[in-house]
Amino acid sequence: MMSEPARALPPQTETGFQPRVVEYFERDPSHYRILLVEDDEMVRDLVATVLGEAGYQYEEASDGAEGQSVYLEKGPFDIVLADILMPRLTGVELAFRLKELGFDGPVVFISAYADIAQANEHVRMGHWHLIKKPFVPETIVRTLNGLLGL
Repeated sequence: MMSEPARALPPQTETGFQPRVVEYFERDPSHYRILLVEDDEMVRDLVATVLGEAGYQYEEASDGAEGQSVYLEKGPFDIVLADILMPRLTGVELAFRLKELGFDGPVVFISAYADIAQANEHVRMGHWHLIKKPFVPETIVRTLNGLLGL
């Protein structure tokens, strides 16, 4: 039976303190995947451009039902960015369905209709986040970076 070679311990100080070696891992947006779900093509294109320029990987969907399909086909994702009011499946309905499918990351709504009671209730409870339209592009990057600790 071969024994493992002895590992060198970090030097101790006079007080007996042993410093730990901490490796630094650069936080990089390119390591994160975003699911962008927006029915307004102009807004979707703008947000996609912002995500790409910030270095994020992303997939797009034009409504909630397509967003669910993209999630199932191309997941996992770290964050879902979704409009609230969309045809076929709203952003709120999408968020609940993705949670049922095991998604436990942040959901960020982008909406001009910030008075939707169901979404606001969850935003207030801290489960979801809201960016109100109109917004400046930097708001998207600041919000994602903040949620991911970048």
